[in-house]
Amino acid sequence: MSEKEARYLYKCRRCGKVDRSTCSGENLAMTTTVNIILGIPTTGIPLKMVDTHICKDGNYGVTDFIGTEIVETN
Repeated sequence: MSEKEARYLYKCRRCGKVDRSTCSGENLAMTTTVNIILGIPTTGIPLKMVDTHICKDGNYGVTDFIGTEIVETN
């Protein structure tokens, strides 16, 4: 049986990269997504609507929370 996890997506305004590195268990996905939108502190890694990103060229960008995806893990 496969397991699933929630990945929180942030897109950089400067370079366009979508960061999928922050994740949690699927059971926390909806609550965490709503908390990010409402600005309520999340458990563990603090997640927010806007964050920073180091672009591939070494410069700094601003990322926006664009959603959550549920993916299968093996």
